[in-house]
Amino acid sequence: MEYNWTELREYRKKEIEEAVILISAVFKGGSPDYLQGIMDMFKRIILLPHKLCRKEEREFIEDMINQEFKLVEIDLLRSVVRD
Repeated sequence: MEYNWTELREYRKKEIEEAVILISAVFKGGSPDYLQGIMDMFKRIILLPHKLCRKEEREFIEDMINQEFKLVEIDLLRSVVRD
């Protein structure tokens, strides 16, 4: 199956925003086990394109995933520090 990764980036951006909201809320007052479960699931979601892409798309996907991890780090830090 072929994916249009450029179009999916917008969906993944919204997905990341929602995950950051959830992680931030749990980080501020949830159980460590629940937080670990969220982080494990979120990592799987972020890395999923790597499993779905074709070999010739791999470099593009790795760059996309790296950018998404940076976005998560920045957004999560901002959400925790601001409150």
